[in-house]
Amino acid sequence: MTEQLDHNIFVDKHRNKEFVDAIINSGHNIELYRILNADGIPNKKIWMCQPQGDTFKLSFYLDNESIEYFTHEILHAYFITTLKFVDTPAFYNELEVDVITENLLSRGLIGHINNVFAHEKFFNTYLDKNFSREKFTSDFSDKPVFYKNEIQINFNNAN
Repeated sequence: MTEQLDHNIFVDKHRNKEFVDAIINSGHNIELYRILNADGIPNKKIWMCQPQGDTFKLSFYLDNESIEYFTHEILHAYFITTLKFVDTPAFYNELEVDVITENLLSRGLIGHINNVFAHEKFFNTYLDKNFSREKFTSDFSDKPVFYKNEIQINFNNAN
């Protein structure tokens, strides 16, 4: 069960409004949903950005309101609309790879690596707007999750 909210509740004119405006001015819409039932979900801090046609659907779990996570997801949408850097499941689900590549890199791992590259692209933009590096991702420990050693660890675990 979800509840649709006005995305403007997380818009700050000094920190993320320019990104929201650029997305809307590119002909896209933004919809924000709060997921009301989080039973059985181990990490309720997760936010998601799912492009569907000309709409970016952002969602989060109840009691996890956060301008930082909202901005993180808005930056995904912003980079998709401005740089055409697509890092969504639709990208890697439709990716055509040969059998050898698929045996080396699962589609999920390709998608994760692509998401890591997106984080690498917009991390400094996020910091430049005075957001906390610890709030960049919900699974932040002592450094952002996009560091190269994470890719290597995931690659080694996939083989």
